[in-house]
Amino acid sequence: MRSRLFRAQAAGIGCFVCGGIALVVQIAYRDTLGLLGNVLGAGFFYVLVFRNLTRDLAMARTVMIVLTAVLGMFWLSVLTVPRLWLFAVTDGINLLLALWIIYEVSAMIEERKL
Repeated sequence: MRSRLFRAQAAGIGCFVCGGIALVVQIAYRDTLGLLGNVLGAGFFYVLVFRNLTRDLAMARTVMIVLTAVLGMFWLSVLTVPRLWLFAVTDGINLLLALWIIYEVSAMIEERKL
């Protein structure tokens, strides 16, 4: 259980790093709406991964699924704009890391059931 929690937190740190790169790029592009969305998303990741992950795993998984779906929709919209390839790369990596967190949380839920 501890190793799964560690891997989930490592993926969360990866999400923060990718989110930080995206924030710098959005500041450079002066994308205020995207910047606000990334700040809110990073706040949710912090609350989920580092504060509440071990308290209520089912709720953590549900929130992660919702956040990952929103991230996936944003990633698809970024793919349609050719000059925003750096956003597509960072958000794609974020999407993969978020799916990894969901996998680890689901595995922790199964371990608790046993």
